[in-house]
Amino acid sequence: MNAIREKNGVKDVCSFRRKLAIQARDALQDTWSKANERTAVLAILMRHAVDLEWIDRNPVTNIEKLTGGEYEPWPEPKLRAFESACDPHGTARVVYELAIGTGQRLGDCIAMKWDDFDGEYVKVVQEKSGANIQVHCPSRLQDFLKSEPKNGQYILAKILTQHIGKRQVQKCVEEVRETIGVMSGESRLVPQGWRDTAATQRADAGVGLSDIQSVTGHKTRSMVQKHTARASQKAASKRAQMTRGQNKAKRECANRLPNPVKARVESPTRNQLLSRKIKVVRVEGLEPPRLAAPEPKSGASTNFATPAWRSA
Repeated sequence: MNAIREKNGVKDVCSFRRKLAIQARDALQDTWSKANERTAVLAILMRHAVDLEWIDRNPVTNIEKLTGGEYEPWPEPKLRAFESACDPHGTARVVYELAIGTGQRLGDCIAMKWDDFDGEYVKVVQEKSGANIQVHCPSRLQDFLKSEPKNGQYILAKILTQHIGKRQVQKCVEEVRETIGVMSGESRLVPQGWRDTAATQRADAGVGLSDIQSVTGHKTRSMVQKHTARASQKAASKRAQMTRGQNKAKRECANRLPNPVKARVESPTRNQLLSRKIKVVRVEGLEPPRLAAPEPKSGASTNFATPAWRSA
């Protein structure tokens, strides 16, 4: 809003044209989410001008949004830096703990009430999907909320019956992001990335997609896969490299061991068995009994069929 006010504060709103809104969007195309945010703010301002009858129609209506890559999960050093730069009980720290702990969007965190938190679970009605879910709070979030003062019905209370506005919360977060150097440029990180961070941390811990989906409330598993793709790829890369190293070590160990030549024992073929000659060796005392020959003058035939055995 400040950038729009500084550049266009003294200009006549009646001279604002649709092409100017498109130019403002395209000027921020490197940061597509910020470009879409600028277009949304211009649309709200022009709608207000229509309500005041300064202009007849809203020139920013239905301008196509830019699309870009996925929101980046916050790396661990940046998470620690954000925590250090926050007021321990300030708005930015409270919404940060809720987002990291529950994996919910910024608007859903802002809408959480104390009655939604029973000490272990928090009830969430997701603004985007309308899903009504109960999310288990990790011990860190449980301890944080128990130490947080209750100033109204809402955890992020403005007054007793109202929560702090989303834009005010975003402004508090932006101040901390500016302090730690993640507001713009290649190092830019946004609060939506906390949701991806929560999903990624669970994936890194080996939590299954179904369980992650029960926390984040995504409607489809493909959306969970999208938010945890980096963690899945990282884990798969580690498994592949570890397997490679283990197999290499096994091969090197096998190469260092002696390689004995095993004797080949082959069964003889039928022809080999038939062609073998049997060698008979006479052993004294083991001779078979001999047949008794008839007396030459006895007249007995020497061509007998029934053997005569020598009597013992």
